[in-house]
Amino acid sequence: MNEKIFALVRILGLIHKVTQSPDSHRKTTTHKMKILRLSLSTLLACPLANAAIHVAPDGSDGADGSKNAPVASIQRAMDLSVQQKDPLILLADGVYFSSAPLSLTAEHSGKEGRARTIKAMTPGKAIISAGQNVEVQWTSYRDGIYQTKIPKDLDLTVGCDGLFIDQQSPRMARFPNYDRSARWLKGSSAKAYSPKRIQSWSDPRGGFLHAMHRAHWGGSHWKITGKKSATECTLEGGWMNNRGDTIHPNDRFVENIFEELDDANEWFLNHKTRTLYFKPSKPLPKGKSAVIFSRHESCVRIEGSEQKAAKHIRFEGVSFRHTSRTFMKTKEPLLRSDWKIYRQGAVFLTGAEHIHIANAEFTQLGGNAYFASGYNRHHKVTGSHFHHVGAGAINFVGDTKAVHNPMYVPYGKPITFDQINKKDRGPKTNDYPANCLAEDNLIHDIGLVEKQVAGLQISVAHKITARHLSIYDVPRAGINVGENAFGGHLIEFCDVFDTVQESSDHGSFNSWGRDRYWHTNYRLVDKQVAEFPDLPKIDMLDRNVIRNSRWRCDHGWDIDLDDGSSWYLIENNLCLGGGIKLREGYHREVRNNLVVANGFHPHVWFKQSEDVIEHNIWAAAIADVRLTGKGKTWDHNIYLRQADLKKAKAYGVDAHGVYAPLQFTDPQSLDYRFKPNAAVTQAGFRPFDLSQFGVQKPNLKSMARTPEPPAERASNEKSDMREYPVLGARFKNVTTLGEVSATGLPDQHGALIIDLKKGGMADNMGLEARDVIRSVNDTPVASCIEFFHAWAEASQPIKVSLWRTQKEQEHTLPAFPGVSLTAADAHIQGGPVYDQTKNYIGRWSNPKASLQWKPTVKSDTTYRVLITQAATNKQPNQWILKGMRKPLHGKTIATGDWEVFQSILLPDSLQSGTNANPTLTLSPDKTKGALMNFRKILLIESGK
Repeated sequence: MNEKIFALVRILGLIHKVTQSPDSHRKTTTHKMKILRLSLSTLLACPLANAAIHVAPDGSDGADGSKNAPVASIQRAMDLSVQQKDPLILLADGVYFSSAPLSLTAEHSGKEGRARTIKAMTPGKAIISAGQNVEVQWTSYRDGIYQTKIPKDLDLTVGCDGLFIDQQSPRMARFPNYDRSARWLKGSSAKAYSPKRIQSWSDPRGGFLHAMHRAHWGGSHWKITGKKSATECTLEGGWMNNRGDTIHPNDRFVENIFEELDDANEWFLNHKTRTLYFKPSKPLPKGKSAVIFSRHESCVRIEGSEQKAAKHIRFEGVSFRHTSRTFMKTKEPLLRSDWKIYRQGAVFLTGAEHIHIANAEFTQLGGNAYFASGYNRHHKVTGSHFHHVGAGAINFVGDTKAVHNPMYVPYGKPITFDQINKKDRGPKTNDYPANCLAEDNLIHDIGLVEKQVAGLQISVAHKITARHLSIYDVPRAGINVGENAFGGHLIEFCDVFDTVQESSDHGSFNSWGRDRYWHTNYRLVDKQVAEFPDLPKIDMLDRNVIRNSRWRCDHGWDIDLDDGSSWYLIENNLCLGGGIKLREGYHREVRNNLVVANGFHPHVWFKQSEDVIEHNIWAAAIADVRLTGKGKTWDHNIYLRQADLKKAKAYGVDAHGVYAPLQFTDPQSLDYRFKPNAAVTQAGFRPFDLSQFGVQKPNLKSMARTPEPPAERASNEKSDMREYPVLGARFKNVTTLGEVSATGLPDQHGALIIDLKKGGMADNMGLEARDVIRSVNDTPVASCIEFFHAWAEASQPIKVSLWRTQKEQEHTLPAFPGVSLTAADAHIQGGPVYDQTKNYIGRWSNPKASLQWKPTVKSDTTYRVLITQAATNKQPNQWILKGMRKPLHGKTIATGDWEVFQSILLPDSLQSGTNANPTLTLSPDKTKGALMNFRKILLIESGK
């Protein structure tokens, strides 16, 4: 007998004793009876200490839910639990299928301290499935492929885009075939959607085309609706990315097309004939067996409202599986972030409070795993394992209408200053998640279908805490914060690495802050914030904190605070990869971080950003891109290389910075402790605990990977950093990830304008700082040299494609502002020979030989000289160009081969005189052997 029965017997005995008392004690007796009746009623109102509603896959919903008579469905168990006031529901091992997701409302609420609990009797063995079990009988088809008919009672129009056989998840038939090691889409090819391949498909209706964004900012998807010709398909889709794009020409694949069924563990379902085809890795057993098809988008839906919330519900040790894919429904923009979202998940919550998912497993899911949408408070997700998920893992996403001045186009027209709500701080409504916790979870292998996803996604939310999360093997960010609204988030003791695996220009932690104050007219933002200093914080209730975590990103930055991200404290982090980047925000404090493989990346800062950068250890030099200010404090940082400290001081920061060549204890074991160092102590760095990163729950910790140590301390990218100061501007080639990020380019091609002189030639041509010239007259140009040559060869005004404010636009430039001195036009004297086929002048060994031109130049104008030549001489020969006010001396550059040409911008300039048609002579100056092979000289106006 349990404790309640013992108490019940004792109270009944006391009642009998009291009722037998003498009349002289009647007054006392009456009082005691009232107490005992109250005790009895209270006891009866409470559930038995070990009471529970039992559920088993082979139970019956007509049963009473006792241990020996379990019900079959969790929905029925929840109803019984409410009726009988028994808050505990025990799930026997097995798979729980249902015709609809489990639906919980306010009526199913538990109470504080007595949550209504759905608990697996054996952790991980009770599976809540969103699929349907289907009995099949395989027969051989051909080439190792099996086939089976699908029963007519299965509605193939609902779900059926996920197949599960023997607890495994085979892939839809695809081209190219799946390759886990491939960078993009686990296998991609331009041939996937080529006319030749389309011609091989008899009926591709229902197939899908998946492609990366042109800049690899996530991906998009299209459904093939038919063929409009033998080599063309009709498509619908492409709306999944808030930055929009066309189909990537190379990084794409197709799936769910019968002709592509050729690899082990692929399948195809013919909806017309109701035939399922499957190619297993080994022969299938004879006789009947079962498969599971995905059916529903959710396993569990918990739905209430702010006024009538579903409360105090707990899932313990349950596995959630078999949801259908939802990528074609990903349409809703999350304000001006790069994301679009579909509000759905295996566990979906809205209008709920105090919902706890503990020690659960989320796997074999087509869409999001956990999604808290709109009004949600005080939820917990703890001790759980998220893996093999089609979209994101944990999502806390509020209603965008809860934000004042909501905008949805990332680089669209900003709100004018007089229309910005400068009065109301924080949220407009309560329709957002707040005070929620994700702790001690293992997250990996997510984004198997959708690429713009995260291990933890936070958007329009307040005070979300992420603690002891291990996140890796994800296509984009490990943790993403979509905007500044509404702040107060705490990220601590996390281990996030192997991120941005199928995307670029991102970080293991990524955020945006394109809020009501932000837009790309930086001077105007500076002016508005000067007038209203609180503007960058106006959407925020509290500061965000990122601390005591380990990060590594090899395709971006470890911590990336992008466009407008403001009011962050970043401290005590160990960064193993791309370093820390801050762009276009305010009130960021970066202090006491240990960055062992990279450095600090300040990009495009506002004039008075109020940023604080201090007491950090940097392994590489500052990698700045277009700063108009240097924050509030930038000092007392420690550099592992003396040259990097020297660069910082030359830049005008770190007046009290120090050089300290630290020796770490054991970098190969990720032990970055170091012995006390006087310089480090003087600079104010405080050692912090490096042993508590990531998941701590023993069974999950034993499964979790940790990051690989960086091979060595990385210098900043060894790139072509040469500048071309012409036309009153400074040009350079796009060569670094920082430049790609700062401009929003899809690749590292083009001629970047670093800055320009107001009123100078480039400015008067309508060019702007940070423009990138990508093509001339529809021909791509990958570099400054290609741009200058294409412009000169046009000999008339040109049409260029400019990349400006993160998008492409056309612009017209005037005829080339300079002179082209070509080999073909040269008057040759003294022996050199012009090779018309190869277009160069060679055999130039006579020291008295020369080339002459008589061009038209502007008088009293300064020209920069760009020479195109080839030479193999180890010791450079010298040449001289005469005919302007002063001669110009130059040296040949060894190119390794006489027919490998290189264009070099000379450090010195030429100054024309009053003669508009001078005779220019190029001749040897001091030479041994052949001077060079010559192709061209461009004289480009400097614009000074």
